[in-house]
Amino acid sequence: MNEPTMTLQELEARYPYMFEGPHSGLVHFTGWFPTFVQLCMAIDAVLGVDKRGFRWVRIKAKFGTARFHHAMEHRAAPLGAYDFWEEDALELDTPAAFVSALINQAELITGRLCIRCGNPARAVDLDGYVITLCHEHRPPAGAGRAQIKAHVRKLQDGLHAV
Repeated sequence: MNEPTMTLQELEARYPYMFEGPHSGLVHFTGWFPTFVQLCMAIDAVLGVDKRGFRWVRIKAKFGTARFHHAMEHRAAPLGAYDFWEEDALELDTPAAFVSALINQAELITGRLCIRCGNPARAVDLDGYVITLCHEHRPPAGAGRAQIKAHVRKLQDGLHAV
């Protein structure tokens, strides 16, 4: 299990500018929270002293991965699936482009981690609801629609909400 390096309250206290202003929902699932903490740390390092108005505007899960939506001055267009560890990452010539690359990479990482515990996982379709779960947190094989919905509700007990 991936243990968070800090709590949500500690993260907000460390990077208050990231959580200020209006938003349409910031939901942090337990298993993905350590990845989000690392993302915030990396973004803060890239931004340096000039925070460029960066803030989170929506954080959610969709199609088995986290979606980290943000606002920022001079924001770059989304880069798509981009591995910022590749050598050509050095061509990212603006903080906004590098922030977009960091966010895209973090979203890709969450697609391989259980939303509940952070262990290695794969996306599963639970009656139309795609969620990334490890073997331990998947519903029983052959579960019906009512059982799946109850299982998803139970998983939601493990989320942090802002």
